[in-house]
Amino acid sequence: MANLMQSGESILCINNGFFSHRMAEMALRVGADVHELHVGVHEAADPERVRKAIEETRPKVLTMVQGETSNTVFNHSLEEITKIAKSYGCLVVVDAVCTLSTMPLKMDEWKVDVVITGGQKGLSSIPDVSLLAFSDEAWAAAKNRIKPPAQWCFDIQLAENFWHKDGYHYTAPVSGIMALHEALKLVCDETLENRFARHLRCSKALQSGIEGMGLDLFIPNESRLNSVIGINIPEGLTAKQICRHISEMYRVEIAGSFGQPIVRIGQMGEQCREHNLFRTLHAFGSTMRDLGIKVDQPNGMAEMESYLQKTPRPLYQVA
Repeated sequence: MANLMQSGESILCINNGFFSHRMAEMALRVGADVHELHVGVHEAADPERVRKAIEETRPKVLTMVQGETSNTVFNHSLEEITKIAKSYGCLVVVDAVCTLSTMPLKMDEWKVDVVITGGQKGLSSIPDVSLLAFSDEAWAAAKNRIKPPAQWCFDIQLAENFWHKDGYHYTAPVSGIMALHEALKLVCDETLENRFARHLRCSKALQSGIEGMGLDLFIPNESRLNSVIGINIPEGLTAKQICRHISEMYRVEIAGSFGQPIVRIGQMGEQCREHNLFRTLHAFGSTMRDLGIKVDQPNGMAEMESYLQKTPRPLYQVA
């Protein structure tokens, strides 16, 4: 935002959750003329609605989140939406914090201009280092701006001078870079294709187990993330109760949400393994029973096992 947007320039932010709205908040703070396309909380963004919004607002930049972790929605039409946006001359910015390396995102092929991710989610590294990629078009837009960004630390031209020309910008987070290097090595060893397959298989298995217990998932099947699953909270309970109980009694950490009546189970990177599925599902079912909710825990475990048995493992998995 700091590099692409200047005061008064128009931006369209596809908003279907907390993190996609945060993109709009960032744009407001750099003085952009911000428009939001509000999408239903259970829905992925619809390409034709996006086209209409672009025609109405004529933005310089379009932003969206590929995987909205706040409500576990997967914006599965990213490629089509990007194609539409590019036909109107927009720069396309994509938040891929939980999706980079857990599901396909073909930046060059799909003509995405900026991809943002963090080390700690899909890449399974540590929080400390974030990755930011610019297309040639986005880089040119940032370098040809009239005024430099107001934020010193976020100026990509100073960052370029630091990383590629031995100039000073800030002190490098060396330990974080080494951690990220090791995380990326694991991705390369496994290959992206096998990593995508592993995440999808484990997610579908866990979804089968949750539903096999008799609980409801928050998002319709076609729009679910494979790295974070949202589960409707049974009547009479709160997310805080569930998360505290499963943590204290079973040493399993899950999360609440950002305003939605759900709890979320994240499984990405090195966490996304079969043995973790069994421990997590057993702990979750036990927590429901401990808190007075009638669930069919044996059936849930059996459904998850059945899915794993009938779905082949990826050819290669890192131990």
